[in-house]
Amino acid sequence: MKTKVENQEFTPELQNKSSASFQAFEKEFKEQMRDLYKHIEGYQDVVIHELTQGSIVVNYRVLLKVPASTKANETLKTISNELINAITSSTTCNESCEGDNFV
Repeated sequence: MKTKVENQEFTPELQNKSSASFQAFEKEFKEQMRDLYKHIEGYQDVVIHELTQGSIVVNYRVLLKVPASTKANETLKTISNELINAITSSTTCNESCEGDNFV
């Protein structure tokens, strides 16, 4: 998934996953995503793949634990839609909410 954090400015340190800046951002982002996705069945965590410029563009993966069943594909599809709805409803979209700028 991809989202844009507009209330913070990108700095080169955010490209280094071992930097204090990246780790502080990651901690805050994970806390916000945990709160945002707490109602999603099977939600475990998020993993940030990269941060890039454009305020801060976050490319991340949502980790889920979905029980194996005959309806696993249906469950995953439902959860995927819930994830997208959660992130899009939590943002204030303006003209920058196009293309890959958000989810």
